[in-house]
Amino acid sequence: MWERVRALIDAKDPDGVAALVVTLSDHERPEVAKALPGHLTAIRERGGDSWAVEEYGAELRAAGVGVLGGAAAIATWLNRRGLQPGWRSGDDSGRLAWILRHRPAELRADLGRRMALKLRGRRDRDAALALALLRESGEEPPLHGPLVLAWVTDAGRADRADPLLPALLPQIFEADGVGRLLREDHHDVRSWQVMLAGMARDGDVDRRFLLDGCVTRFLRGGADTDLRFFVRLHDLLEPSDDEIRPRLLDYVRLLPAAPGPVASLALRHLRALGGLPPEHVAECVEALLFRPEAALVRAGLSWLDRCVRHDPSLIGSLASAFHSTSREVQERAVRIALKHAPLMTAESRAALADAVPLLPPDLAVRLAGTFGGEVPEEEADGFVPGELPGVPPDKGVSPREFTRGELINALRRYPSGRVAVERLMAGLVTLAHRDRPGVRAALERSLGQATKPWQSRPWAQAYDWLCAAGHVIAGTATWDWSRRMPPADLVAPPQLMLLHRCAEILAAVERDEIPPVLLATPTRASGHVDAGVLVSRMEEHEAAGVKPLSADLQQALLRLPRTPDPEAAERAGRLTSAAGGIVAAWLAGTARPEPQVSVRWAARVGSSGESTWLDDKEPDVDFHYVKPVVTSRAPRTGLPLIDLLLNRDPGGFHGDRDQLSALPAVLPSHREVAAAHLVPFLPASWDRATAAAEEVARAVTGEGPAGEAVALALAYRLAENGDAYGGRAEDERRILPAIWALTARGELPAAEMGRQIGFLVTRKGLKLGRFLPALERTAQRGAHAEVFTMIVSAIPALASARRLPHRLDALLVLARRIAVGTGIRGAFPEIAALAARTGRSAAVREARRLHEFVSSTGSDMRGVSA
Repeated sequence: MWERVRALIDAKDPDGVAALVVTLSDHERPEVAKALPGHLTAIRERGGDSWAVEEYGAELRAAGVGVLGGAAAIATWLNRRGLQPGWRSGDDSGRLAWILRHRPAELRADLGRRMALKLRGRRDRDAALALALLRESGEEPPLHGPLVLAWVTDAGRADRADPLLPALLPQIFEADGVGRLLREDHHDVRSWQVMLAGMARDGDVDRRFLLDGCVTRFLRGGADTDLRFFVRLHDLLEPSDDEIRPRLLDYVRLLPAAPGPVASLALRHLRALGGLPPEHVAECVEALLFRPEAALVRAGLSWLDRCVRHDPSLIGSLASAFHSTSREVQERAVRIALKHAPLMTAESRAALADAVPLLPPDLAVRLAGTFGGEVPEEEADGFVPGELPGVPPDKGVSPREFTRGELINALRRYPSGRVAVERLMAGLVTLAHRDRPGVRAALERSLGQATKPWQSRPWAQAYDWLCAAGHVIAGTATWDWSRRMPPADLVAPPQLMLLHRCAEILAAVERDEIPPVLLATPTRASGHVDAGVLVSRMEEHEAAGVKPLSADLQQALLRLPRTPDPEAAERAGRLTSAAGGIVAAWLAGTARPEPQVSVRWAARVGSSGESTWLDDKEPDVDFHYVKPVVTSRAPRTGLPLIDLLLNRDPGGFHGDRDQLSALPAVLPSHREVAAAHLVPFLPASWDRATAAAEEVARAVTGEGPAGEAVALALAYRLAENGDAYGGRAEDERRILPAIWALTARGELPAAEMGRQIGFLVTRKGLKLGRFLPALERTAQRGAHAEVFTMIVSAIPALASARRLPHRLDALLVLARRIAVGTGIRGAFPEIAALAARTGRSAAVREARRLHEFVSSTGSDMRGVSA
């Protein structure tokens, strides 16, 4: 008989195994049972690991259930490693239950209890079999938490006729995790809450049992997700006042700390009850006043307002409201106190007078006018601005001779970073001009096939061109590079400038017209080229009779500082070449173009991808389809790469990290254009590099006007790194030092930054709270007037949203702290317009407080940083 069973197992026929084992006689079953463990071992060894057993799990389980002698042996067999139902066998509980119906009833009952106690969670794959055995046996199920969880989710429905219901129903109020499992239990005919409410209505279950179970579960506590099901069940039961009154103290105890939905339920029934003793009302109100949910606090104050008319002694509970940290709670308590003042006893009036110092000064004045009491003085709220750090000097780059060994190492190892690439370019040109035969000999021995540039694609990296130049010098170049320049519309203009510089170095090497030195090699860490050094390099070119490389000259012009250098300008005037005349004109200030950069916000709408401008309105489309569009326009200079760089609108090019880190040094004297080229790379993206705080900081601390693009880059990075600003070490090395430096130099576009912060919140969906830590840190470091200007300038965009943004009240609190601490006063129409709104939202209330302070008598600081 064992051979027949084994053949069906090896054939992976679980139904065949089941049909055979139920026909075995009492003396045939022990024979199969004895051979079964050995066959499992053979399968494991044949497959090489325990996972091989899963291929035969359904067959082995069916065989074990049919032939093993006792419940303990069957339970152990089913729980063996590899014999849990796998992906192939799926749920085999129906097949196993059918086999077990051919076994003795006592065995089935014992096996059901054993399997139930072995459950470890509702997802245990033998849970369905355990529940089926318990239902069929009629035995009392064990009180085991995982069994209850499996039962309430079994088959996804509730059943009045379930034989397990009487024994397990009380456990749904005791077993941990039941409420979380049933939190999405909907109001349909199959749901547990509808079934239990219906059973209570029909008298099939005691209503008091269900209500007591819900209240007991509430008192045990837990998260909202754990109690949501019981709140809905309680609501469906619709308890009467007579059912609530015996549990009065339990509902009162729920108000201080229960989750919001539970506290709301308790409050609703307590308010509807009527006739509560005054001490219970006072206890309830005082508990509600310290809840974090504004709706519950308002409900508590409304309840107190209603009850005071009948029992003026309750007015003493308002003193608790004055302790609240919520401005809204304090304001409403003051209104209630003033409203009921004629009804108050002398004792109540004295109690309120004693509590006056707990209120903010403006509210204390209102209350003290009626009840007396000591009004506290207006404090600076702990805001004391610090001293701005000094502006670090732009360090010079000390020149160092580039050796042949360094050249070989650089060409054999991919150079990374702007400094390494610039050094390789300058070293290659200088060495090849000075000693081309020696460089050729060194490169012939060192450059191999691995260093050759790609032959099947455009050369989009500086290394490709410089490596090709090395092979040309070594005489090992065997390719045509004339069509390797990437199309201009596929490469960011700053990267295109670098590639053209490298390409013309390659061309000069090929023509053997290598200049003595590159003009554009930076002499400052910022990427600038000192004017005197550039003139000296031009003089060296003219002395050697070599025409400067075009792209190199254009890059050098863009790297000239904006600070006038009369001595260098005078020397440049004596240059005789055409390139010398261009340098002289730039140094004289007559040729440098001044780009005009603008930022507008657009949204893509419709399936065709059409864009619409978002002038001063919040978009009606997904924030994902909203983006800033940057344009740059400058007078034409006749220098093609400069004209392209200053007039081409930045796009979403797939720049890598080296390109982004090099960009600020390409335009060190046009920071607005540099920031504009970084704008497309501000959002994080999986398929391209992202402009990090370091790139933004280097770009915005260059020279030149700072406008919308600089403001947007700074604002975006404030939000992007907002989570990191809890620690001092993080913000010291990120974007805040750049803001402090710009503030110290009087160059921070604070008003424009505020506008862009407003747009990022209302148009791009960034959370306002992400800006708050960085703004507060900036203000505390000494840029308080600038931060105040940012907040004021952000208000119009924030106030134009369909719903006032979350944490706007906290932003206005920061503005008020700055104003109180530094004495800022003046007429601010933006604040006044928000303060004039109707309603009692937290943001409007804080706007009124801010407006009241800044418009009061004092020194006018309007325009400090605007």
